[in-house]
Amino acid sequence: MILPKLLVATIFLLALHPQQTTSSTDRKVLKSPSGEYELTIVPEQERGVGPGLYEMRRNGQIVWQGERPFFLRGAVVGNVGGVIGFSLPAGLHHMTDVKDELHIWHIDATGAAKKLKSYERHFWAFDAPSAPNGGDVQIYEPSGIAMVPISGLMESYTPQGSKFLFFKLSNGAEAGSWEPS
Repeated sequence: MILPKLLVATIFLLALHPQQTTSSTDRKVLKSPSGEYELTIVPEQERGVGPGLYEMRRNGQIVWQGERPFFLRGAVVGNVGGVIGFSLPAGLHHMTDVKDELHIWHIDATGAAKKLKSYERHFWAFDAPSAPNGGDVQIYEPSGIAMVPISGLMESYTPQGSKFLFFKLSNGAEAGSWEPS
């Protein structure tokens, strides 16, 4: 008799306080460290596959908006309005014969997008995402540098290493990389 009462109480509490999802394929609102720029990204398809709708605001005013042919799963916005992030066009768990890649993108302050790097991804285990994968993109201000961690770089069809890539938020230029040994 206690179990049904506990179940009802749990459902009631969840209804009162819905949990926030942390899925990387939900609508995102990203702010620059200064708070001057704010980017809203909305996926057009489930699982973050395919394009996304973007809107960049500066001090509350729309600077640019529109669809881009990718959905940034992880990204940062710099104090100059530039964006660095990564997309997984086939989704996190890719289990088909279709070519899959991880793309790193730069969007400049005018909204122009440029693909900076691509890594081929491989399905390697039923209970794990395809590899490699991007991690939490970080920003280093006032230097205007974004760090994109890449994990699960493939060696002999087994995810092995990691790499940290650095890019300038203003123009997307590479600013170095580091591979832990």
